[in-house]
Amino acid sequence: MHLVPLRFEAKYRQSKEGYEDWVTAFIDQNTQPNMPWTFWRESVERQLRNDGTSEAERLEVLGAYDRHYAAWKKTESDEIMVDGMPLKEWPPLNREQVQALKTAHILSVEQLAQTSDTQLEKVGPGFKGLKALAQKYLEEKKDSDLIARLDSMERNFEASSKAKDDEIAALKAQLAAQTVAAQTAAATPAAEPEPVAEPTAAEPTEAPRIKRGPGRPKKAA
Repeated sequence: MHLVPLRFEAKYRQSKEGYEDWVTAFIDQNTQPNMPWTFWRESVERQLRNDGTSEAERLEVLGAYDRHYAAWKKTESDEIMVDGMPLKEWPPLNREQVQALKTAHILSVEQLAQTSDTQLEKVGPGFKGLKALAQKYLEEKKDSDLIARLDSMERNFEASSKAKDDEIAALKAQLAAQTVAAQTAAATPAAEPEPVAEPTAAEPTEAPRIKRGPGRPKKAA
C-alpha cells in the first residue's frame, strides 16, 4: 500500500457555509494543487478504480487517508489559515473574546476592523469598542510601517550614494594617475639616436705581377 503525505487546513469560504476542509498532497517531491478534501478523496477513489485496484486494497488506502483526516480534525483549530494578524496574538483580547470572535468567523485584527456593528452586536457586548480599537491599531501600524519603509529607503539611498561616490573617486584617481603619467612622458626628452659610422672606402691593392716566361726560341741560321 503506497500512501502520500497530506497536509490539511480549514479555510473559511465566504460563498459557502462556514469552513471547508482542504488538503494538499505531496507526491514525489511535487505538490498537487490545494483542493477540497472531499473532492480529493473522490479523485483518489476514482483513480484506484481506473487502475484496477482490488476492492480490499482500495478500502485499505481510503481508510488510511480517512484516519489521517480524522486525526487532523481533532486539532483543526490550530490549522486555520489567517490572512492578517491573528486575534490570538493581539494583546488587547483575552481567550474568551478570541473564541467568541472565532465562532463568528472573525480571525484577524483586519477582519475585526471591517466587521459591521450589527454583526458585532450579535457576538456580544463590548465588541464594537474592540472594533474601534482594532481600527486605531491598524492606522498606527500603517504609519509605523510607512516610517520603517521610509527609513529603509533612506538607508538604501545613502548606501547607494556612498557606493557611487566611492566609484567616482576611484575613477578620478585613475584619471589623475593617467594624466600625470602622460605629462611625465611629454616632459622627458627623447633620447638621441647613436650616430651610425659611415663605411670607409677600402684602399686599393696592387695587382700581383705576372712573371713572363722565356721568349720564343731563335731561328736556326
